[in-house]
Amino acid sequence: MLKSILDTNNWPILFLIIGTVLITALVFSRIYWYFKKKDGCSENYASTLVILPLVLVVLISGGTLILNNTTSDGSQYERALTALLAGILVIRYRSKNMESLELTYIFFMVAYAFLMGLGYFYLGLIYFGVVILVVLGINFYLSKRKKNDEYIIKISVPEDMNFENVFDDVFKEYAKSYKLFKVKSADMGTTFVLSYSFIPKDNSLKSLLDEIRIRNGNMNLLLTKNLDTQMD
Repeated sequence: MLKSILDTNNWPILFLIIGTVLITALVFSRIYWYFKKKDGCSENYASTLVILPLVLVVLISGGTLILNNTTSDGSQYERALTALLAGILVIRYRSKNMESLELTYIFFMVAYAFLMGLGYFYLGLIYFGVVILVVLGINFYLSKRKKNDEYIIKISVPEDMNFENVFDDVFKEYAKSYKLFKVKSADMGTTFVLSYSFIPKDNSLKSLLDEIRIRNGNMNLLLTKNLDTQMD
């Protein structure tokens, strides 16, 4: 388990590793998509979770096999590649507006790709399995907690109101998180109904409603607990 299977210089092993990484990366990306789709998950990020480990494992495992067939010292190649990838990741993702958990997923996939790329096949699979269980546990917990704390508010506004971002500053002040997930017309097209999901800050619900009533001219509001039924 702790011995690299690439020591055999067997090229079919390389394709086994690449195929395994591709399948497991697709599984991980699908898990991310499942839990984040209601929050507007990024398709680019989901694709990155597949492409990044695949590129890494090809570079590392392919380079290792090539160097094993020469007299070159592979450790220099691995150290240089590690330093290069670490620098790219820091520069690329520190400037992104990314949640800490999403950044953790990126580094997990990098570590997984390094284990597999260096030929520690069984150790890599065990590592992947353990992390998947942890990720599933965390996301189930967060989903349940969010469902218990989340509200749905439907705000009626006049048809001539430019409603884009009009309530953003209110939600930023009184809510921990929020999302506009639906807009529909009502009353023969004379009004729009904006549906937001949000988690209020402590003791802020009344103040939030008062501010929204001022913004929408005291038109209809409907506030409900999010029971995961988001009905029309």
